[in-house]
Amino acid sequence: MSGTAICRIDFEPSEGKELAYPDKNQVIILNVSDWSEKATLICNEVSAPYSIVQYSPCGKFIIATSLEGDFVVWEVGTQEVANVSKHTKSIAICGLMWNPKGNGEIVYTDVEGQLGIITESVKGMTNDGPEQMNTDEMELADNDVDFTGVNFEEDNDEDNENAVSLEQLKKQYNLGEPDDELQKLETASSRSPTPRPRTPQVPLQPSFMPSSTPEHLDPRYLCWNDVGVIRCYGNNSDESTSKSIEVEFHDTTFHSSMMMQNYQDYTLGSISKSALVVANSSQINVIPLAASSKEWSLKVEENEEITLVAASENLICFAMANYIIRVALVYGSQRGVISVPGPIVSMASFKNFLMVAYHTSGKLNSPDLQPIIIVLTYFFLNAIFIGFFILNNITPGINCI
Repeated sequence: MSGTAICRIDFEPSEGKELAYPDKNQVIILNVSDWSEKATLICNEVSAPYSIVQYSPCGKFIIATSLEGDFVVWEVGTQEVANVSKHTKSIAICGLMWNPKGNGEIVYTDVEGQLGIITESVKGMTNDGPEQMNTDEMELADNDVDFTGVNFEEDNDEDNENAVSLEQLKKQYNLGEPDDELQKLETASSRSPTPRPRTPQVPLQPSFMPSSTPEHLDPRYLCWNDVGVIRCYGNNSDESTSKSIEVEFHDTTFHSSMMMQNYQDYTLGSISKSALVVANSSQINVIPLAASSKEWSLKVEENEEITLVAASENLICFAMANYIIRVALVYGSQRGVISVPGPIVSMASFKNFLMVAYHTSGKLNSPDLQPIIIVLTYFFLNAIFIGFFILNNITPGINCI
């Protein structure tokens, strides 16, 4: 269910001693100190229930809008209606705001998304607020001094009784130069606030392939498991050296060794009894080990980056830097897409199971630990089952590679 009225309330802006809220076709003002009812504002020309009330920036006026597009402005002190107007379509208003300059302008939006402006909502309001003078100002205006005939001299002639020195007046009343005072105000206003202390950045464990060796080694192992070994020759930082990938199987009766040129600078690799997988940051290449199957490859979008790969008897999985894991069958058909809530650390696959380790937020009572969640996912027919969770904590800055 949804209400028809917004019922937006507002505090008096200067000191917050009053709170106004709409109640049917009237506006109630409460005294915040004891929450007693201070005043009730009513307009006889409006019968529709009010929805929004808001004080003017000076706090001396308050406006309310009804569900039929009525705008009513009261003077809070006298509780008299200062202005009444109506929307041209007589539709409800969903938002309004006084101009902070205090010039009487009001900006509003209706339920149809149209923007409107009310000008001169209160007569006598200028950029400095309502044009009202207090008693002292009125007396000062009535007792203005006539300086006609007074000789204003630029030099400081103390002997001349009719000479008025501006410099002497400045010294007497401690008045500085206008340019100096303006420069002080600009300097004070431009002074930036005290910066907040920066939250220390905890170094996270980077993603890594299980059983792989660091990239700076030559040769290096991309993968070593119970099926075979993937070995990479040629350092990626040296473009002059030839690069190749060698695959050796522990059981030579299952498959003979393989050698391939590494023109694509593959740095990731995984092997199972069904497929050989190699990849770089933008492309994955899968070679099914069955004799009748064809090799296939896939390039990801420009804004995506491959960080991890895993191969099993039934699945080909590759993780992205945007926390997305794509799962495909050995022959290239997409099996599913998984999103994890943190940077992926590592993953491994076995038959229809995929195990993923990723970072999660730290505990409030353990700021010196770096939590890592391990999740087991099971793919069965057209369904995906997420299994148990394991929470591990490691010391920040520790590298598991």
